[in-house]
Amino acid sequence: MYETILIDGTDIKVPGKRLLRVWEDVLETPLLRGDDLTVTDADGQDSVDERPFDAFNLNIQLVLKDATDALYNEARRVLTRMCKPDGTVTLTRRLAYTAANEEHTATARYLSGLKPSAMFAMVDSDLTLVFKVLDGFWSGPTDTVTTGAVTVLGDVRTRRMTITFTGGTNPTLTNSTTGDSVTWTGTVGGTPVVVDVETMTATQGGTDVSGALTWARTFPMTLAAGTNNLSLTGGGSVSTSYTPAYL
Repeated sequence: MYETILIDGTDIKVPGKRLLRVWEDVLETPLLRGDDLTVTDADGQDSVDERPFDAFNLNIQLVLKDATDALYNEARRVLTRMCKPDGTVTLTRRLAYTAANEEHTATARYLSGLKPSAMFAMVDSDLTLVFKVLDGFWSGPTDTVTTGAVTVLGDVRTRRMTITFTGGTNPTLTNSTTGDSVTWTGTVGGTPVVVDVETMTATQGGTDVSGALTWARTFPMTLAAGTNNLSLTGGGSVSTSYTPAYL
């Protein structure tokens, strides 16, 4: 299913230059980071908060080949320019489905795989490019949900979302599926309040109004993959734009 990977938007596989050989570790589940975090709910019950995923290495095996040494070296230099060992790149994995392609992105750092060595055979060589996927998961295209029983895309929970409260007084968005909620205390009025869940901040018309935020749990609002039951109290309306998390 995994047919294509792009580095900063450029396909890593070019016919006659770089041939994709084996997709190893693309489906590897990264380790969880840190210890289980126990959170005491309002009723005194302890629940275990979901831990973030740790960064993991992604190995991409290629066959680099060309008709002459000169063309081979040029193809390897093109790959070298695509891989930035002192910085980060955006990796994209393009999944081909019957209905349409689906693309997931991840911020990654190139680690190794292109350094020339005596083992390199000119014209035709096996390469293993090693990248570290820094967030531990892949991000899908942004999706938006409102309230009720909503379907959240992805494989695992996500905190990458913005919540927009429009109108209402002391609006509270509750996810009864996960036990999370967030409240903005005050009258929203004609200018919406936009909450960045990942940074736990809020703005209203460009003004920082984060001090009016309260969270039901120690960590921010989350959306679980699958069905979530979202409800709004305090009047007005709400919409949530989130980034699905894929493994």
